Amino acid sequence: MLKGTGLRIRGALGAFTILCGLGLMWGGAIRDFDNRGSVRKALREAETIDPTVSDPNNNGRLIVAPGALTAAELLGDEFIKPGQYIALRRHVEMLQWVEKRVPNSPEPDYVLEWKPGQVDFFSFKVPQGHENPLLTIKPATLVAAGVRFSGFDGTKIAEALDPREALQLNQETLADPAREVQENKIVIRRDPSSKVFLLGDIRVWHTVALAGDYTIMTVQKDERTLLGSKTSGDLIIRRGKLNKEEFLRLEGEEANEANFSIMYLGAAILWIGLISVMSRFASSLDLRPKAQLQGMPAVIAVSSGITIVTFIVFWLLALVG
Repeated sequence: MLKGTGLRIRGALGAFTILCGLGLMWGGAIRDFDNRGSVRKALREAETIDPTVSDPNNNGRLIVAPGALTAAELLGDEFIKPGQYIALRRHVEMLQWVEKRVPNSPEPDYVLEWKPGQVDFFSFKVPQGHENPLLTIKPATLVAAGVRFSGFDGTKIAEALDPREALQLNQETLADPAREVQENKIVIRRDPSSKVFLLGDIRVWHTVALAGDYTIMTVQKDERTLLGSKTSGDLIIRRGKLNKEEFLRLEGEEANEANFSIMYLGAAILWIGLISVMSRFASSLDLRPKAQLQGMPAVIAVSSGITIVTFIVFWLLALVG
C-alpha cells in the first residue's frame, strides 16, 4: 500500500515537472516571438535624430539618439580618486557570522561569510558568540553634476544609468595608493597586522558608468531633457554611437539569448520529469535490436529524444510564430 502511494506521488511529481518544463519552453518561445515583432516594429517606427539639435517636433516620437554623455565635474569618493564617471556605485561587504540551517538537525550552524549589508545576529537562535560588528561603511550610488547628453540636459539620463562596469583598482584610481587590494577589492582589516581575514573585515569595490558615447532609444518627452520630468519606462541605453539598425540588432540578440536560456531551462526540467515518469517502466523498456539499450539507459535515451524534438518544435514556433 505504501509502495503504491509512493509511486503515485512520484508519478504526480514527475507529471508536474513535465508541465513546468513545457510551460517554460512555451513562455520562452512566445517571448522570443514577441521580441522579434517588437524589433520589426521599432525598425519601422523609430527615427534616428541628431541629439546636438533640440527639436520639439520629435516630442512624442520613438527616437534613436547617438550622442555623448559628459559631466561638469569629476566623480569619486573617499576610496577612489575623482574620474570621468557619469555614475558611480560603491559596493560594500563584511565578513560576518551567518546562521545556516542544517538538514535533519534542530540546531543551526554558524559560519563566517562575506555578506553585503548588516546581518542581524539578534535574530540568531544562538546570538552569543556570533555577534557581528557594526558595518561602518555604507554602499552608495553617486551621480555626477552637470550631465549633458549632447544638446540635452542629461540629468535624468544619468539617473537612469546602471553603473555596472567594474572599476579596475590601481595606484591611478585609488585615493590612498597604500590601501590593500585583493581581487580588485579594497580590503579594510580590523586588525591590520593579520594575514588572514577575520570577523569584521570589510571589502569595498566600485562599478561605474563612464563618460563617453552612448545611444539612447526612447519616446522623446521634451526638447530640453529628452525624458521629461520622469524617467521613461521604455528607455534603453547602450554604450557607443550606433545607428538604428545596429542598436536594434544588439537589443534583439540579447533578448533572444535570454529567451533561449528560458527554453533551455525548460528543456532540462522536461527531461528530468520524463525520466522520473518513465523510470517506472524501465524494466519493460527495451530498444533492441534498433539500439542496444534497455532499462534505465533506454529511459534516458527516449527522454532525451522527446526533449530534443520538443525543443525543436518550440524553437520553430519562436521563429515562425
